[in-house]
Amino acid sequence: MFQSPTTRALSGDAVGTGYSLSAYPLARCLDGSHGRYYLSPGADPATVLTFHEGGGYCCSVTDCTSRASSSLGSTAADLPTRNMYT
Repeated sequence: MFQSPTTRALSGDAVGTGYSLSAYPLARCLDGSHGRYYLSPGADPATVLTFHEGGGYCCSVTDCTSRASSSLGSTAADLPTRNMYT
């Protein structure tokens, strides 16, 4: 049965382990850092929770430059693990 993040968060924190997409050279962020995603085991052993920070799209060079130095355009400051609900 599907549990929304809000429902699951009430039963405890889910910590996701980060995985780099360095094996995929075209999976890059705006600043050139490797893409990254996080996985956390679900409540049911057959499920997982996936988190991938979406940066959306840039509508101008100024917007892209601004995003490149934030979490929307870089994984440079990402930690090896993350709380999946914050």
